[in-house]
Amino acid sequence: MNGIECRSKLSWTRRCLAGSTALALVLGWAASAKADVYYVYTSAIGAMTKNANDNYCSLAEAVDSINAGSPQWNCHPLYPGSSPFIELAEASGRPFAQNHFRITSLTISKDVTLQAEGDGASIDSTGTSGLVIGSTANVELAGLSLTHTGTSAGRLIYNQGTLDILGSSLTNGNVSTLSGTGASSGNGGAIYNTSTGVISYVGNDVTLSNNKAKLGGGIYNGTGEISDLEASIVGNVATFAGGGIYNQCTSCNDAASLKGRINAYGAQIMVNTAISGGGVFNHGNFYMTDTYVTLNSASGSGSNEKTPAGQSLDGAGGGVVSSPYSASLAAVFNTSGSCSISSNTASANGGGVYNAGQTNLAGVALVQNQAVSGAALFSVPQGFFYYCEIGSFDGPATISYNTTTGTNHYSILDGILLSNDEIRKCSITNTTASNNTAPYCRTSMIRTASGSVCPQ
Repeated sequence: MNGIECRSKLSWTRRCLAGSTALALVLGWAASAKADVYYVYTSAIGAMTKNANDNYCSLAEAVDSINAGSPQWNCHPLYPGSSPFIELAEASGRPFAQNHFRITSLTISKDVTLQAEGDGASIDSTGTSGLVIGSTANVELAGLSLTHTGTSAGRLIYNQGTLDILGSSLTNGNVSTLSGTGASSGNGGAIYNTSTGVISYVGNDVTLSNNKAKLGGGIYNGTGEISDLEASIVGNVATFAGGGIYNQCTSCNDAASLKGRINAYGAQIMVNTAISGGGVFNHGNFYMTDTYVTLNSASGSGSNEKTPAGQSLDGAGGGVVSSPYSASLAAVFNTSGSCSISSNTASANGGGVYNAGQTNLAGVALVQNQAVSGAALFSVPQGFFYYCEIGSFDGPATISYNTTTGTNHYSILDGILLSNDEIRKCSITNTTASNNTAPYCRTSMIRTASGSVCPQ
């Protein structure tokens, strides 16, 4: 319906019903209707048009009306009710007829669903932060193409509230030249999720591509929560760290924290680049299930990223870097289900994964990664929690075709043991390995006391 897949979520039931004028007429919606539907149309200058005398609602006027709780700019809902809903529609014969809505930035402070009619709609932003979602707002976006088209720096979404995204694309955000803090910082090319932000759902029909930032080319999670990330995060760039995703947490001291937490389910994190953490840079809790981290790369110098013990993270973690923000905090990186960390490259250590905290690699294939050493995994456990486990009863690990570019460096497992503490070493169980370059494992990093052995 309206080019949008109707999901099983309760909110999608409302969304799919409310998105059709014909169905609204059949149901006889009136003032008592559940959905308060605004139709907005393309125009010569699109969403920033605010004119009480032009007989139609622009996107900006509809948002103003919802924020105020009453009609603004003579903009009234087509079907008055509750649960505000904005349908973005192309107006036949309007001066700008390709269904693009132009904004500098647009602040949303109340609950609303924004959905495109028909084959979708584009919101082209030229400002620093595109859509700004307030801390009290619950916003759902569906069927939209969000693009930054300005000549100066700007991201696509700055989220302080609760956000769902479905059937949408986020492209060309670029804040890499900004140097402020928060909304004016150079972090989060497509999405900046603040400490109050909760991104509850990003569907598998969502793509974040060709975005750029200092930290988090696609997504910067600033001690917020992303509870269900299923999107494709492809071809983004971080000039410092976290080409696809940068997960920040300045307060994470246990694995149960929801702050600085990302749960990726069936996501694809591919072809992203950074100086450190080509695919993902994690300072908090990052959990992957049935997720692919593929063809990402980390190289160069000047990321300003170090482990708590001072190891430079330049060129580290082609796929993933997971390191505590400080020695008193935790960083957790766990895989489950059927994950793949493959074909990633690092100019230094950790082609697939660089672990400086706690990692549990279960249900994962580490394949064709490349680094100077630790092509599959480089581990330097430290911080409040430190642990390293490859394979487990929760799921096997498969390690194959990983290659080192350094002479006599280890392809499967390398690292630095900061103290002769058995728990800082890596446990290896339920793991098979083949066709990796010799030598394979640094013996001092294996927890031999518990029966672990190098799998090749």
